[in-house]
Amino acid sequence: MADDDGFNPLEGVGLMVKLAVRILQGPMRYERLPPGTSRSEKVAALRPIERAAIFRSALYGVFAGGIVVLTAWLLIPYEPAAGEPWQADVPVFVFLLLAGVIATVLEMMLIYYDTMRSSRAVAARLGISPNNLHDDSTEAALVLSLIQAGIEAPNPRGPRYGIDPRIYIPHWRLVSASVLYKLKVTATRIVARALWRRILFRLLGRSAGRASIEAVAIPVFAIWNVIVVRSVMREVRVRALGKEAVDELESYLFPLGFAALPEGVRLACLRAVRSQVTLVADFHPNVSMMLDRMIAAHGSDMVEQEQPECLLAASVHDLPADARQTVLLTFAATCALDGRIRRKHRRKFKQLLEITKRPDLAGSLNVFRDYVRDGTPLESHV
Repeated sequence: MADDDGFNPLEGVGLMVKLAVRILQGPMRYERLPPGTSRSEKVAALRPIERAAIFRSALYGVFAGGIVVLTAWLLIPYEPAAGEPWQADVPVFVFLLLAGVIATVLEMMLIYYDTMRSSRAVAARLGISPNNLHDDSTEAALVLSLIQAGIEAPNPRGPRYGIDPRIYIPHWRLVSASVLYKLKVTATRIVARALWRRILFRLLGRSAGRASIEAVAIPVFAIWNVIVVRSVMREVRVRALGKEAVDELESYLFPLGFAALPEGVRLACLRAVRSQVTLVADFHPNVSMMLDRMIAAHGSDMVEQEQPECLLAASVHDLPADARQTVLLTFAATCALDGRIRRKHRRKFKQLLEITKRPDLAGSLNVFRDYVRDGTPLESHV
C-alpha cells in the first residue's frame, strides 16, 4: 500500500529509534519462509533466533558482572584496614560504583543492539522488509512496532476513537509503575548481595573480600537478562505475526464481516475491546490494528459518557445468545492479541462468561492466547 508523497514514518521519533531502523535495514542472512507456511511452523522457525538472543543476553550479564568483580579484585590493595573510619572506604566505593555504571551501560547497549539484530532476523524470516518504510505505511507501522518491543518502549496511552486507556488509572500510579520497573534490577542485586555477604561471612569470616561479595552480580545479571530478553523476544514474535493474527481472528469472529453485525452487537464488541484497553491502560499495536478495522466497519467512534464497564455488562445482557458469544470471544481474542492476560482480564472474562451462559467456552481465553503466542490452530480447540 503505497502512501502519498511526503510520507515520513520517522518524523518526530527519537535517536534510539532511528539507530534501530538503521540496524534493521542492514543486510539479512536469513531466508524468507516459503509461502503457505502455517503459523505454528513460523513460530517454530523463529524459536532458534529467540533462544540464541536469550543465550547471548546471559553472556552479556556475565560480562557486566565480570567487570564489577574484576574492579573489586583490583581494588583489594587499596581497601582500608579494619578499624579505620568509614570515610577511608569512600574512594574504593566510588570506583566500584563507577565500574558498575560503565558495565551496566555497556551491557544495555549490547542487549539493545543484539535485540535489534534478532528482530531483523525475525523480520527476514517472515518477509517483513524494513527498507519499505517510506513506501508502505502498514509495513512502517509494523517495523516501528518491532523496534518499540525491542527497546521496551511503552505502548501508546493517548485516547483514540473516544477510548481513554487511562480512564481508571491515576497519573501517580503510571509514574510509580515506571519507576518501580526500573528499580527491579537494583533491588534484586541489593538483596542477593546481602544474602551472599551473610553466607560468606559465616563460612569464611571477615577474610571474604569485596570481590567475592560482588561475584554475586554475575548470576544475578545473567538470570535477569534471560528473563527480560525472553519476554522481549516473545513480544517481538507476537507483533511480527500480529497482522496475520488479526486477519485470521477477524475472519473467525466475524465470518460475514464486522459491518454485517447488527449495530447493537457491533457496539457491544467495541465495548469489549475498550474494556481490554482500559484494563491495561494502553493500546497494544495488535489491538490497535483490530480496533482500526472494527471502527472503520462500524462507521463512528466510541463517544460515550457513561462508565465503560457498566455499559459492557448491560449491553451483553440485552443481546441474543449467539451475539453474546460473539462479544465474549471478541474480548478473549483482544486480550490474546495484546499478550498480557492479567487477573482482572480473567475476572472480566468470567463475568462475561456467566452472562453468556456458555461454560463450554471457559477455556477460550487460553486458546486464543496459545494461538497468538505459539500458533496453536484455533480449529482444534474453540
